[in-house]
Amino acid sequence: MEVLAVSHALPVVHIINGLEIKTSIVHTPLKLPSEYIELDEDGIVENATAVHDGPVYIYLAENYDYWCKELGVDRSEWDWCHLGENITFRCTERKLTEFDFRLGDVWRVGNNVRLQTYWRTMRSYFRMNRYFLGRKLANMDDKVNIGKNAWKGWRNLRVLRIVDEGNGIKSFYLYPANNEPLAWYQPGQFLTVRLPTGDVRSWSISDWPGHKQPEYYRLSIKEAGKASSWMCNDCSTDTILSIRSPAGRFVLDWSQPVSPRQVYFSAGIGITPILAMIKAQNSHSNMSETPGVWIHIAKDGSNLQLNQDLLQIENNPVKRFLFLTRPRNIDVIGRDYDFQGRPNLEVLTKLLGSPYMVNPLGAGEVARPPTFSSVYICGPSEFEEGTKAHLQSLGIPPPFIHSENFSRTGNVLGDFKKASVRFTKSKKVTSWEKDKPMSLLELAESIGLTPDFGCRAGACGSCAAKLTGGSVSGYQT
Repeated sequence: MEVLAVSHALPVVHIINGLEIKTSIVHTPLKLPSEYIELDEDGIVENATAVHDGPVYIYLAENYDYWCKELGVDRSEWDWCHLGENITFRCTERKLTEFDFRLGDVWRVGNNVRLQTYWRTMRSYFRMNRYFLGRKLANMDDKVNIGKNAWKGWRNLRVLRIVDEGNGIKSFYLYPANNEPLAWYQPGQFLTVRLPTGDVRSWSISDWPGHKQPEYYRLSIKEAGKASSWMCNDCSTDTILSIRSPAGRFVLDWSQPVSPRQVYFSAGIGITPILAMIKAQNSHSNMSETPGVWIHIAKDGSNLQLNQDLLQIENNPVKRFLFLTRPRNIDVIGRDYDFQGRPNLEVLTKLLGSPYMVNPLGAGEVARPPTFSSVYICGPSEFEEGTKAHLQSLGIPPPFIHSENFSRTGNVLGDFKKASVRFTKSKKVTSWEKDKPMSLLELAESIGLTPDFGCRAGACGSCAAKLTGGSVSGYQT
């Protein structure tokens, strides 16, 4: 046999789905005797991570003609090493196929090189197959559980435990009132609650049970408005609350073939969905080894919400950075917190702007670009908008930035200027006009109807109604 080409690859930045990825996955064939791969004590110069101690993958040149013809590909479009092989061989004495190779066979290449046929699956392929099959099985399990035991409309849950977390926050543990199983939920989702006063409000689920049937839901609520004040001051154990099934699109995404670094931002009570996400990352097989960064902002050391949960996350793969905007004299930087003030672009560049290392196959660490990060933000709107602006300045694509937003943008979709709306049960008919834009909830209320509502922005699902005819476009939320 003779060598036609040896694969060579150096890390190059490629634009993949709008994201800059530095990878050496694209191979270049070295075909001349004068061409060579430069080595030093660390391995291949400028690509040390490409060195491996496993078998090399060879491919026979004769197969290129076969597959180009079979797939209708112009042969000139495929150079040697196009199919990912390390070495491209041509048989000089007789035509060979893969069926002519046997385990243990030793092949002579030139005068000095001997190659022995190795176990065909190879260690690296076994690790890769195990990695991707494991992720696929976990994703299949997740799809089965999403929405499992969900219910329509309102359901009674009983408050069986209340914990005073301090700083004006109480955690309420809600259990089934009728012993029927609770709906599974995704980390980051919320419950819409109807209080005995008639008020309806949505609160994030602040805990994560692991991948098992939830026994309860935990809501951690800070006393602020009318509904939260009732919960913190008037709600007691054995109180019955009307609850809608868990909902929300602000959820941890563990379905990706390769998980990017997870970055979490929380301020104040915005910590509640973030806690559930971080706990889920630590326990989910697809993400337990995924690096993460959590940036939390609080006023001072006495205003650390759910502090016991904070302490329990220290052994998590997520590294926490705490910012205090007005630390007390007893709050010591480096011990009690990491930064004073709010995260600005300079600090975020320091924390998030460098490549990070991963070792998904257990075969060696690989550097990934800092822009390959999935970001979750929960906090006041000003904090959310400022953080988004900084992240986009760092080059993180907008689709990778997620936030919980219970306000509408006011951007009306669709070209029509006027529409007739008929409410089936009441048989009332009214008109919607683009010049005086209202949501369907507001339109219903304007003619005396009283639909259920929670967030008033189309996020919580409380005001959802069946479309019996026509079509609907709405506000971007």
